[in-house]
Amino acid sequence: MGAKRFVFWVHRLEPKLDPGDRNELTELVLPQLGLSVKVETAHYTLEETGTEVQRQTFWITQVRCGPAPATPRRQTAS
Repeated sequence: MGAKRFVFWVHRLEPKLDPGDRNELTELVLPQLGLSVKVETAHYTLEETGTEVQRQTFWITQVRCGPAPATPRRQTAS
């Protein structure tokens, strides 16, 4: 790598979720390594039992290798 700084970008993802689904999804982009990693944490209620499922940690749901964008994605106002 040879760089004196390690660059990474964090993007909160906001896909359409089921009603009551409060999962958090995030994408981490490591442009110097050509990696994109998506992580998720669970926070929802099981309809059948009313049991709340909440995870305090994130888990990796996807890893992609390939050229990264030259600049981070910009947030757009909703």
